[in-house]
Amino acid sequence: MHQLRQSNPRKRADASLDRLLKSLDLEKYSINFQAEEVDMKALVHMNEEDMKSLGIPMGPRKKILSALASKRKKSSRSLPPTS
Repeated sequence: MHQLRQSNPRKRADASLDRLLKSLDLEKYSINFQAEEVDMKALVHMNEEDMKSLGIPMGPRKKILSALASKRKKSSRSLPPTS
């Protein structure tokens, strides 16, 4: 008997974070985020101090923050103009 796979938003958010870390060659830090239950929705609100408290070294912190800033720029450009 087949079970219906239910869409789990938490899993998708975790997958987004995993993809981001993998794209930056930083997947080894995934465990740091998982330990504190940080997903992509939480990550976008984190600052450098937050990541430092998770044990993420300076270089990787800068890469992650830079990638998030680029992602924000792209998503703000894709919004339709307001009248």
